[in-house]
Parts: sequence; structure tokens; C-alpha cells
Amino acid sequence: MVTEKQLKEANEKVYGVDHNYLKEGKPFQNINEGQKLNLAGQNFIVLSTSNDEQLGSAKYREPLPNGGYRDVPYTTNDSLGFSGMAVAPINKGVVDYGNVTVVAAATNPASPADLQGAVQSIFGNSTQYDVAERYLLTLMKAHPDWQINQLSGYSQSAYMLKIGAKYHIPATVFHGWFNYNTLTKAERTYMDAHMAQYINYRAHEEEVGGKFVISHDAQNTAGSVYYIGVVTSHLLGSFKFEKNGNIKFNIDDAKGEKKIANLQASIAKSSGGKRIALRTSLIHTVSKHAKDLAQGYESAVKAI
Repeated sequence: MVTEKQLKEANEKVYGVDHNYLKEGKPFQNINEGQKLNLAGQNFIVLSTSNDEQLGSAKYREPLPNGGYRDVPYTTNDSLGFSGMAVAPINKGVVDYGNVTVVAAATNPASPADLQGAVQSIFGNSTQYDVAERYLLTLMKAHPDWQINQLSGYSQSAYMLKIGAKYHIPATVFHGWFNYNTLTKAERTYMDAHMAQYINYRAHEEEVGGKFVISHDAQNTAGSVYYIGVVTSHLLGSFKFEKNGNIKFNIDDAKGEKKIANLQASIAKSSGGKRIALRTSLIHTVSKHAKDLAQGYESAVKAI
């Protein structure tokens, strides 16, 4: 089985499936089929890639004046921005086809199609969902000898949770921008019956999805949603990992404790209005610190 750290690194690299992808305006490492990747110290091979940013071709059946039709070829650009890849670990020089992971890339800010999908995910499924499902089904049909036993995504591509529940494949996503109301009754039932297999690592206060409270509604979530304490960034780099590659819940908030100690020291040296203002700030800081610790402990206990 792959570790959560390996999944996180795969989500960082999958953008390279789109060879036009730029990170902060700079070229990104291209990912191609047959390429070897090192994920958290383990060698993997890219078994397949999919990128629908490319132009395609189709035929239009044009009616003729005297009846009948003629086929008129034309070029299509119905891109929905999906990029994804299938990878497998290499153990002692042998590819482990019994342990295949499919990863879908999150939003490319430079792609209008990607941004459209991200907005759509607020109200329902991302526009990329259907493309991702077709990609998975194509892999399953073309390679019946593969065992696809893990799906993963990040932010918008958290629709991999729904695909996983539909086809009974475990899925782990990070900062999942996912509307749980899109689950069918059968998908929700299966996900709740196999909670440990469907994980969404979130942060209550992260600056993107946290403000929309999409997956924070406890009445609508399914599977396991773990809120990581002291994380405010939507970036994959905000997650920390234990030595075994599993996610760290950041229960020990050294920064919060240091801030409280500094405020207490300042209060001792102040008086009047400044002292009152510092005390108010201390109350808010202690409250937030306690909330972060409580969320971290709760998630850790649920994970165990």
C-alpha cells in the first residue's frame, strides 16, 4: 500500500501530465508514460497519463438539401481541464501491478476550464468528474491485470471520493473541495460502511475551501473528514508527516503557546487601556489555541 506522504507527493507531481503547465510562471517537470518517479523515497513508474487539454477531432453529420447527410470533419477543443495519471511502485526492480494508484490533478489557475470546474464544484460535481470516471473505466477495461486499489486528489479533484465510492476503490484526498450532497444514496451508504477507506484531510481555517464550509457540514459529510490543527494554508505543503509516512495531526502547537506566553509577558509590563486590549487579545488567542488543539486531538482519535 502507498503511504499518505507518497500520495501527497503524487498530487504535487501530477500537474506535469499537462506539458503546458506552469508553476508561478515557470516550466514544470513534464510527466510521461513509462517515466520513473521517486515518491517519498520509493520508486514508482507512470503506467498511464491523461490530459484533455489537447485538441481532438470529430465528424458533424451535415444535412444535404436533397436529403441524406454528409460527414464533415472538424477540430474540437472541448477541454474540461482534466489531468491524471496511474502509477505503481517498483519493488526490487519489479513493477507491482497489484498496487496501482490513480491520481487526478487539482485546479490549474491559468486554465479557464479548470477554474470553471472549481466554481462548479461549489454547487455540484466538478465538470472534470465525467472525464475522470471515463479515464478510470478505460484503464480498468484495457488492463484487467492491474489492481487499482487507491484513488487520490487534491482540492477540486476531490471528486475522486465519489468515483471511489461508486466503484468501491479507496480514496484519499487533501483539502478536498467536495460537495458531499453529490453522493448517491448507494455511494453514501458504501462510504459510511467503509469510513477508513474514504478520507478527506481538511483544515477548518484554510483560506480557500474553509471559507465556503463545503465539507464542514457534519450532517452531509460521509466517510472520514479529518481536520488538521494549526493548518491555515490550502497548499499541499501545509501537511506534515510522521516517520512512517502517515499524516501528522499537528496537535502540539508551539507557535500558539509562544504567542500566549508573549502576550502574558506584555500584560505584566502594561497598564491602562493597553493592558485591557492585550487581555482581550489574550482571550481570543487562548480560545483559538484551544480550538486548534481540540480539533487536532479529535481527528487523531478518529484516525486511530
